[in-house]
Amino acid sequence: MTAAEELAAVLHWRDKHAIAVRERDGLQLSLNTADQTIDDLSAAVSRRTKRVRDLEAQLAYAVDALNEVVKASDMYEKPFEIATLAIGEMSAIKPAEGNGSTCNQIREETGLPINRPCKACNGGSCIDK
Repeated sequence: MTAAEELAAVLHWRDKHAIAVRERDGLQLSLNTADQTIDDLSAAVSRRTKRVRDLEAQLAYAVDALNEVVKASDMYEKPFEIATLAIGEMSAIKPAEGNGSTCNQIREETGLPINRPCKACNGGSCIDK
């Protein structure tokens, strides 16, 4: 093999090596991006799971409060009014996200004090409209 052939072979394999390095770097970048996406999605799932657990706890609290109201009330009372009063009392004790108000339409029907303007439906289709 002559010196010119050896030089051509070295240059050929140097180019092949440079191509392989660029491909490796591109794959590493793709892997890093995918890994970051997995981390972001895992964090989102964790936040969503926490929110679901919080809502489950609020629901359990509501069911317990409603059961206590039913136990303490006369069994001949109207169950809708009992439930509405229990929910109104719960929102006063443990407000939901937002302003935690009960719509004035429900407040009027159940004898709860009325808010002017209605804070629950922002003047929607309740008695304030």
